[in-house]
Amino acid sequence: MKLSDLNKGEKAIIQGYVDEELKLKMMEMGFIIGEKIEVVETTLFLDPIAYKICDYIVSLRRSEAESISISKITD
Repeated sequence: MKLSDLNKGEKAIIQGYVDEELKLKMMEMGFIIGEKIEVVETTLFLDPIAYKICDYIVSLRRSEAESISISKITD
């Protein structure tokens, strides 16, 4: 599953990266394998999407979120 597949309020654990070119950028922003992430806000056209990770909010373009593999957390 990709990070871009999550809906507002859903949570997941980061599993890896599809795009190796974006890997370093994503890791520098806190998108580290094993971290819990939650979708905080979406826009009308789903671009960008706001995520909560490591106790802060960060926005990603949908194309960037598609490069992150996740496993969804079910409550």
